[in-house]
Amino acid sequence: MVRMLCYAKLNLTLDVVAKRPDGYHELDSIFHTVSIYDRLTLSRDHVSDSITVTCNKPIQGENIVTAAARIFFKITGIEPCGLKVNIEKNIPIQAGMGGGSADAAGMLHGLCALFHVELKPSLMHKAALYLGADVPFLLHGGTAIASGIGEQLYPVDCKQTLHFLVVKPNEGLSTREIFSRVDVNNLSSWPDTHSFVAALQEGRTRDLGASAGNSLEPIAADLLPVIRQIKTDLTNMDAIYASMTGTGSAVFGVFDSKLAALRAYEKLVGKYDYVEYAFSVPNGVEVFR
Repeated sequence: MVRMLCYAKLNLTLDVVAKRPDGYHELDSIFHTVSIYDRLTLSRDHVSDSITVTCNKPIQGENIVTAAARIFFKITGIEPCGLKVNIEKNIPIQAGMGGGSADAAGMLHGLCALFHVELKPSLMHKAALYLGADVPFLLHGGTAIASGIGEQLYPVDCKQTLHFLVVKPNEGLSTREIFSRVDVNNLSSWPDTHSFVAALQEGRTRDLGASAGNSLEPIAADLLPVIRQIKTDLTNMDAIYASMTGTGSAVFGVFDSKLAALRAYEKLVGKYDYVEYAFSVPNGVEVFR
């Protein structure tokens, strides 16, 4: 049996650079893993040849961990066999926090541990990218500049621990719908990714807000105005800056300290559907045997 902690990501910045001929959008974003995680338990099923997935939340269609298992068997040449997977879902869905991608990354690591396989990094990256644009980053976690559709990763040395309050309304947003409304020539918000990275590396936490931003946030907030209210609430509670992550609908605030974040937590915990304190973590997945 193998257990995995699969960590969520936040987009500390997100800039939409261009639309590609294939319909996807080129991004420039800073990915950062935080302490909110899904817990996966993986074991062999010696009775059945199928992959059985159980979860504390409803599962619609084939779960991404099943797809991860299928591609693992394909690239390793290991004969497909029965597996039991239990997912304890803590990362909110339709939040822009990479919950499904985190589970896929965890499943790839877990299968390597279960079958005592060490895949070449290039092969793991290829398998991860097949499963989703966020999965390659979540294999490793930490902090990275992500370009392309998110698959081109440039690690950032972030020595400091950031403190966050993550707030999500009950409603989620469709990634497809958000991107369908993007006009790259008419965006009203964009970050300065490289200035943000410089402030991050130099420990100038107070300066992060000057170069932060998410180009998709105005689009998402037009569809779901509560996003603006959450951002205002976090800012009024002394967040250094607040921003939507990914395509939403979760919004995070960066705070000076854990204590400052927890003070804001006490004021917001009854107001919104999901309110959680989080801090920086250096890994995307932790595996325990």
